[in-house]
Order: sequence, then C-alpha cells, then structure tokens
Amino acid sequence: MLLGYGEDALTLWALTKGLPSFLQQLGDGTAPSETTVFFRPSFGRKAPNPRGKKSVFGEFDGIVCSLEANYLVEGKWNKSSELMESEITLSPVQIRRHEIMHWYYENWQQQDQGDWGAFRDRNKRDFEEVFSGYTIPTGGTTLAKNLEYVLSVMRRKDFPLQDVLLYSSIDAMATPSVVQQNDLRFRLVTFRVRPVGGDGFIAIG
Repeated sequence: MLLGYGEDALTLWALTKGLPSFLQQLGDGTAPSETTVFFRPSFGRKAPNPRGKKSVFGEFDGIVCSLEANYLVEGKWNKSSELMESEITLSPVQIRRHEIMHWYYENWQQQDQGDWGAFRDRNKRDFEEVFSGYTIPTGGTTLAKNLEYVLSVMRRKDFPLQDVLLYSSIDAMATPSVVQQNDLRFRLVTFRVRPVGGDGFIAIG
C-alpha cells in the first residue's frame, strides 16, 4: 500500500484515482484514458540573477489536457493556510503564474510550428511590457524546453484554457466558495477523501 499525507498526496490522488470525477465535475466528457495529466509541472522557482528579469514563474499542482479543454490546477486542502472560514484567497504569485501561462498558451497557439527561438524573438518585448520584471526564457534552457513541450501537448486551437481550484478535504467536507481574482475565474472541483490512519494519511495506491 502506498500512503501519502497532505496537499501533494491529495492532489496526486485526485488526478489519478479521482480523475473520472474531476472531469465529470467540470462537465468534460473525455475518457480518463484519453487525458494527459502533468503532476506538479515546474517552470522554475528562483531566478539565477535576482536583480535581472526572471523567466521562472513557479509550479502548478497539475495541468490536465483533455479532448475538450486544458486545465491549470491549484490544489488546496482543508488545512491550507489560504483557507479562511469558507473562502480561499490565492497569493499574488499564484495568480501571476496562471496569468503568465494564459499568455504563453494564447500566443503559442498563433505559431505555425515549434520554434522557441523565433517565438521568443517575436514576443519578448510584448511579454516584458505585460509582465514587468519577467522575460521569456532563452531557447535551449531547461525552462524553455519544458514550456515548449507542455504547450505542444496542450496545443489544440480554439480549446479553452481553464483555471481550476482543486479542493480536497480529509473526511469532513467544508466546501469553500468559488475563487475569482483579477480577471481569472477559478472553477471549483471538490473531493472528500477518507483517511486510513493518523491525522490524514490516505491510500494513493
């Protein structure tokens, strides 16, 4: 038996064992077998030069690519510090992560073929004007390669890119209100997972 604890374990459970319900709650008819799930895809956490423009913008808890939409997932649980009574407030860093990925997705869709160098040359100035203090990573870097790969998997023209708050509760369910911050509207997906022991261990596999 594989046991896990906390927010990451609950997110992994929801995106594997709970994937059919995840899709159903979003009104997505894609079969789980036809869905691609990125678990905790990281786009960097720390810039090598804190005084220069940074290209890193953090780590999603998940990205789910179905045949109907693409979902950027923020996972929270009933012990998350962001949960105050029945409301979850995401940090500015988390909101900015979603905004940046939306920009990449929308602009990458307009490119005819995968060429990160050309994409960067064409969009660098506009990107830096929209996101002060940030820049597009140089081609050939780990961040550029990972971004290009994820965007290529997500690349389906006219498919919506949706923001999802995945809220998991251990045993008792206290459902928070739907999150809406800046121009982003987070759709809410909830799970109630029974613990197997201690104060919140769950069976992942």
